[in-house]
Amino acid sequence: MVVQSGQRWYTCRGPEQPNGTWDFATHRRPLEVHLNPTGSSAIAHSGMLDQISLDRWTAVDPGVATVRRRVVVHGQPGPWYITKAVDGLAFIHAWDGRDLHLGDKVTVQTEQLDPTGHRIGSQAEITTAVKATAPDDNTPTLEFPLR
Repeated sequence: MVVQSGQRWYTCRGPEQPNGTWDFATHRRPLEVHLNPTGSSAIAHSGMLDQISLDRWTAVDPGVATVRRRVVVHGQPGPWYITKAVDGLAFIHAWDGRDLHLGDKVTVQTEQLDPTGHRIGSQAEITTAVKATAPDDNTPTLEFPLR
């Protein structure tokens, strides 16, 4: 949760584990408020990835009503996942269950839309490749520097 009061911003992030602790912070400038936590995961089985899950908060431009995101695998786009923007923020989630092997490329496309469904600004696109966890470990992994 992010709250602005006067010249200060306050953040509260829930625990990652059921019995974990809450993280509270105060910020002087909005640039210090990180709305894009890592929020991505990939599940590996039998030397390949078979599920990608991406979720995060994102700040939106003025006039944005919805944000949509999809995953492109092997050049084939998956479905758009759509969420409403509220007070300049949106929580967007997307996932894909297609099989991925080492070296396969994955692209994540994100668009901000006005109330009539027209895109505002350009499409954000980030491409990454499935890599090995470590040089001596061929367990596949993905890293998304999503904004």
